[in-house]
Amino acid sequence: MSEPKKVDRRKFIYAGLGAVALIAIGAAAYVAMNPPVVTQTTTVPTTSVATTTSVTTTTVPTTSVVTTTVPTTSVMTTTVMGPTKVNIVTYHGGFWGVYGTEEQRFDFNAILHKKYPNIDVSVLHLDTSIFTGTLNSMFASGAPPDVFMMWGGKKLQPYVEKDQCTDLTPLYERYGWLNLIPKYMVDEYRNIAGKPGIWGICEVYRWEHETYNADIFEKYNVKPPKTYKEWVDMCETLVANKVSPYVGYGSAYGQERLFSRAVEKCFNDKGETYGWDKLTATRGYKREIPFTDDAVIKALYMLKEWWDKKYIHPGFFGFGWDDEQKAMFNAEAAIIIEGIWEPGYLEVNKFPYKYGTFFFPSNDDPSRVRWETYAEGYSVVKGANLEAVGKVFDVWLSDEVQTLVAQKSKEFVLPNPKALDPNLIPKAVWDMKLVLDKGQPTRQVCHTAFTEEFTVVLRTYVAGVMQGKISPEKAAEALENEATKQMGPIK
Repeated sequence: MSEPKKVDRRKFIYAGLGAVALIAIGAAAYVAMNPPVVTQTTTVPTTSVATTTSVTTTTVPTTSVVTTTVPTTSVMTTTVMGPTKVNIVTYHGGFWGVYGTEEQRFDFNAILHKKYPNIDVSVLHLDTSIFTGTLNSMFASGAPPDVFMMWGGKKLQPYVEKDQCTDLTPLYERYGWLNLIPKYMVDEYRNIAGKPGIWGICEVYRWEHETYNADIFEKYNVKPPKTYKEWVDMCETLVANKVSPYVGYGSAYGQERLFSRAVEKCFNDKGETYGWDKLTATRGYKREIPFTDDAVIKALYMLKEWWDKKYIHPGFFGFGWDDEQKAMFNAEAAIIIEGIWEPGYLEVNKFPYKYGTFFFPSNDDPSRVRWETYAEGYSVVKGANLEAVGKVFDVWLSDEVQTLVAQKSKEFVLPNPKALDPNLIPKAVWDMKLVLDKGQPTRQVCHTAFTEEFTVVLRTYVAGVMQGKISPEKAAEALENEATKQMGPIK
């Protein structure tokens, strides 16, 4: 894996997502995606070039841009093959064949042209740490894409509220997607912000768990924990042997993932099964529990304890995606805080160790452990060419493309169930699929439980508590004030 340039993305995010820099990125990205002539040369802020003859690919690296100066050391050539082009902004370029290793890439436009020769797709791949800010700057500058990736739930809510999205019900009906895509995936994009309609197309359904280095566990005689006490003992054993138990990336979703685990544990301790849902007002629940609840304050103390006892990798707060993966591959940490995609990622990138998975033991009764599920997918900007977009996703949802995505990415909870091939799926992930099929109760993960604005505030205060910059009580009070401001008071 290549050595990324280290940038403190936490400062970038906490400073309001670097609005000026992001607008510069958005403008450059839009020019790259919408060239005025058939072939043009566009300067883009990236340290690498990824070009195909069919798909326009711009990779914005994990080294977030924080100045308004656009470098001129990298050049990308854009080739337009047809009169109609659909521009897509995503942080999952691999699902369109334009990101990852050479073995993982494929030419989506070549497949598209077999059925619709006059339509091209142009994909802009962004790192997750700057994705939302860059997307928002593109909307603000009046140059949004045709299609943008977005989680279901509250993450999509602001775009629907601002009337920036199109109801896709007509496409679902025309192409028969309601009979193809599983209902639970469609439901993630229904009636967003209280508005009737289907506001997105699910790309992948996911849950979160811990993926661990089985060789490290075996070396130090550690087993996947089934109770919280076993989890603490596991962490203590690893720390004693100078191995960080956990690694994650604090530049984006690390704090939310840790927070959701601790909160679920503390609500379980007080016998509140649906505390997370009532705290976050997700999936039909009303906001009934304030952030000043004793379980939330206890969870914040718990996070500080984890940090003080070195259960978390010391680079956590400055880490991005590449950094956390590197720590895992270098055996600096035994466990990575990610989701169902991680085992597939380890296999595709030839992880040199054995691995396994387990759920964080938020309840000592395994049958009562609730785990986080969420959807990621695509919404269409209001005013986009819906006819062309429909044709693009008609092909993208086809057996041919979905099977290719499964083969290349080793993802399997895809919107086309026909693409599911058990032979492609890592056993550790397949075992969890069987759990999902049994209907174990789940909860919604933090990145879709809140709006992006609230998430940034949450991330700031959780980091402050863990680093001893603010007390859990004051942080909880500040979070409740923000929740009241954004979601209204508890009635």
